[in-house]
Amino acid sequence: MAGYTVIIGSSNATCRAELAEYFHDQYDVVQADTLETFETLLNGRPERLSAVIIDFTHSRTDGFTALRLVRNRYTQEELPAFLVVDDLEDDAIEAGYDAGATDTIERPYTKFALRRITEAIRLHEARFQLQASLAETEQAHTEAVRQQDVARQALKQAEQARREAEAARKEAEDARYVSEQFIRRMPGGLFRYKADGDEELDVVNEGLVKMFGCDDEADLREYTHNSFRGIVLAEDLEAAEHEIWSQIHMGPEPGCDKLSYRIRRKDGEIRWVEDWGRYIVDPSGQAWFYVVVLDITEKIKYQNELMRSNNRLRVLSEMSHDLMFDVDVDAKTAEVFGDFNGRFGREVRTADIKRLAELAGLETKTEDTIDIAAHKPAATGRESLDTDMTIPNAEGDPIWCRFQSVAFSDGPDDGDKRFIGRLLDTHEMMMRQLLYQTKAERDAMTGAYNREAGIAKISEILDEGNGPFSLLFIDLDDFKAINDTYGHPVGDLALSQVSSHLKKTAREGDVVVRFGGDEFAMFLQGVGHGEKLEHIIESISHEAYADFPCDQIANPTDTLTLSIGVACTEKAGATFEELYTCADHALYQVKRQGKSNSIVYDMSAGQ
Repeated sequence: MAGYTVIIGSSNATCRAELAEYFHDQYDVVQADTLETFETLLNGRPERLSAVIIDFTHSRTDGFTALRLVRNRYTQEELPAFLVVDDLEDDAIEAGYDAGATDTIERPYTKFALRRITEAIRLHEARFQLQASLAETEQAHTEAVRQQDVARQALKQAEQARREAEAARKEAEDARYVSEQFIRRMPGGLFRYKADGDEELDVVNEGLVKMFGCDDEADLREYTHNSFRGIVLAEDLEAAEHEIWSQIHMGPEPGCDKLSYRIRRKDGEIRWVEDWGRYIVDPSGQAWFYVVVLDITEKIKYQNELMRSNNRLRVLSEMSHDLMFDVDVDAKTAEVFGDFNGRFGREVRTADIKRLAELAGLETKTEDTIDIAAHKPAATGRESLDTDMTIPNAEGDPIWCRFQSVAFSDGPDDGDKRFIGRLLDTHEMMMRQLLYQTKAERDAMTGAYNREAGIAKISEILDEGNGPFSLLFIDLDDFKAINDTYGHPVGDLALSQVSSHLKKTAREGDVVVRFGGDEFAMFLQGVGHGEKLEHIIESISHEAYADFPCDQIANPTDTLTLSIGVACTEKAGATFEELYTCADHALYQVKRQGKSNSIVYDMSAGQ
């Protein structure tokens, strides 16, 4: 153990020399002949400090003072401290342990006593080496988990790319199918009608007859009343006529119109058609409309589906806060899906598209201007949800997911109610988070809240809730004697029995805390001074050890007892520190009066 330091504090030069002689081959020995020198050495916090040996012979007070100096700077786990005494009487041993001694050694020194110190130091160093090894192992495990997550993410990205490629292929196939259907129906319907009040049909072709599902031209004329008004679905007629005359007089190409409307076939089926018309006046002065109509029902369906698909794409990209681009360099067009403005605080520019194209290996010309269609965020103004939830698997076990969705209206006149959502696999992350939270908040032996987490939980309830409240401090009487008489396993069993009873007694909203080695706290909501509190105290006092095995301790309910100090208040506004101080004082009074009892301090009444 070369390189480790041992501080020897002794006012006796002979004792210091004897201890230094024994330890100097194994450790770097630093000596202090006064309490002040000893404190100075501690304040210097020597590197690799392994133990302190305290042997101030002037008074026991100096030894205890030195121990308190050590424990003000180091815990038992961080630094062993050995107190040298003149005799090993029980009161000296207990006082030494209470002051923070790891062990007590009787003067004059024996080889056995010095070996105890050496073995304790070695055990301390071995424990720290083991902790360091465990930390390295945990770090390696964390890195392995991270690498696994990276691999899993790569697989997800590959699968996403495959799905996107499959979706693109299907979209291309759908587009090809629509084109084939469109071509098969060419040349569509051709007709001419008078541009007057009656709008009488003059000429019709076979394509129009087939479009309406009629047997022949005569059947078509009869079905439509031989009028343009009979061709257009009644619900669309007024808007269609208004649009035709508006375009004829004020459209981009005077005398021409282009519009869409619905027709009703003879079999009752509704179809969408696109109307290309031209207004012509013949030499006789008669005004005519020459019209070509094409069946665009499939096109309308495709557009609606494409709109739904685009909405879906926009919503999903916004959920993941991603941006997607569809750029045609030759056509100089670009579509942007996602909230570019929200991400970068400005609109997307031609320079942005050109830079992305170059990164993709496509050349653009300096003078080219890209026609950019930036799709507005689909989720803007719509009801969105982003929450953690569980879904049972085949065995009924809850599996954690993160559910993100957007609900909105869609379709003609926003008549279709839709939502688009996705479930993200967060089960392993949530389980790790819950496990880490439990480990951080709970005492490993008893399952109760640890001191830090318990104080935080109680303080939170006090800040938010209304009274009454009660705080019970429960101390296991003579716990050290239990350990010394029956062994530490029996002592641990006693702790577990008390903790188990407290947790069974606690109601929803109550808090059970292991405050120290043999001390528990129980915080009660909605319970103040009175009969209910007395009943709970009585239950704890008489039933905490009811299930303790008799083969471990004979008559455990008589042998094992508890001291309980209680602070209660009827009003809100009390702090944890106030309750703690009162309950601790009450417990102290119980201990002074002989233990195995309880005292209640009512803060509201001041007694």
